[in-house]
Amino acid sequence: MVKPLIESSNLRKSTYKRRMIGIKKKAMELATLCGITVCIVSFGPDGELETWPENSASVRSAVDRYRDRCKLETEAKPKPMKLP
Repeated sequence: MVKPLIESSNLRKSTYKRRMIGIKKKAMELATLCGITVCIVSFGPDGELETWPENSASVRSAVDRYRDRCKLETEAKPKPMKLP
């Protein structure tokens, strides 16, 4: 179920901050419990960039791994045959 946009700018910003705290906590738990790499990239209500983990090298490493995986999957897809 999609919830409607919060009309009040101040309420929307405070909701964003509160929910991001919860999402970051869940991401940390997921990474710890499952021994996996987790990365969050978010643009807030005012367009500000927020990442987790806050260490930019860790985020860059996760994004690079994602790009490499996407590239490999794209290259592995069979090309459609051209009919004469």
